[in-house]
Amino acid sequence: MAYYLIDFENVKSRGMEGVELLTEEDTVCIFYSDNADSMTFDLHRKLNETKANIIYHKVAVGTKNALDFQLATYLGYLICGQQNEGIHPNYFIVTKDNGFTSLMVYWKAQGVPVRIIRNLLWGKNPVAEQNLLTEEEQETETAVTAAEDVTEQPTTEEEQTQPIQPERVDAPEEPVQPEPEKANAPEESAQPEPETVDESAQPAKKPSRKKNNTRKKSAAKTDDKTEEKKPAEKKPAEKKSAEEPDELTLAVEKVLTDQTIVPQVVKFIRQYKTKQGINNALNKEFKDSKRTSEIYSAIKPLIADKKGK
Repeated sequence: MAYYLIDFENVKSRGMEGVELLTEEDTVCIFYSDNADSMTFDLHRKLNETKANIIYHKVAVGTKNALDFQLATYLGYLICGQQNEGIHPNYFIVTKDNGFTSLMVYWKAQGVPVRIIRNLLWGKNPVAEQNLLTEEEQETETAVTAAEDVTEQPTTEEEQTQPIQPERVDAPEEPVQPEPEKANAPEESAQPEPETVDESAQPAKKPSRKKNNTRKKSAAKTDDKTEEKKPAEKKPAEKKSAEEPDELTLAVEKVLTDQTIVPQVVKFIRQYKTKQGINNALNKEFKDSKRTSEIYSAIKPLIADKKGK
């Protein structure tokens, strides 16, 4: 005997796969709304042929997660009524929304078997639940990894372009400004030429040599400045990259009792940009929902800055 609570907004008709396998002792409660109130002819035929008891609940929408709250409330109502009658059936929430995980954990702590499944077939065939992934899950995982790769690419380009900034030095152009004075200098010395001998032309060469020397000195100073700036800006970036891994690893070691899984958990935290991505990676790695939920709860304060719920 089992109760199946369907989050039809989330799973649509695919969540009803396996309804024809249910028995007379099973009850299916379909929660739907104006946002999801249609089904295929094939599903309609299966609902008419199934031996299970079908109950429809139309949810009033208008607020965020309206269907989720009403489904959770009805679950508590069912559990209380069955326990008063001395009946202890199994309860299944058919959804892909991981927000119901906290609800499952709570009822398991009270000794009530509540599970989250993707469709009715998984409730009748536990092996399918453990070994098979639906096409939708594979598509979402590839989309998440592709989005993470795209977000990581601009960071590498920025790191490559940052050291180039000190090369933008316009200082060598400054000594060019006194050039109009060079043109005026020979003109002033050329005016007294009819009155004096060629000796006036000789001192005119001295200032031109000094100006050439100032050009070389200013250019050499700017080159020294650019050479001194380049290594100074690279050092802080190297220190940060060396300190960050140690801080994250120490934080994970403090919250986890099993120290052997610390490197893998740290790897997932760095690899994925969303909380959902980290949770999926933990489920794949350890293949134990109870252990995964314990690990995720322990590291949840460390990934508060990640996107998602």
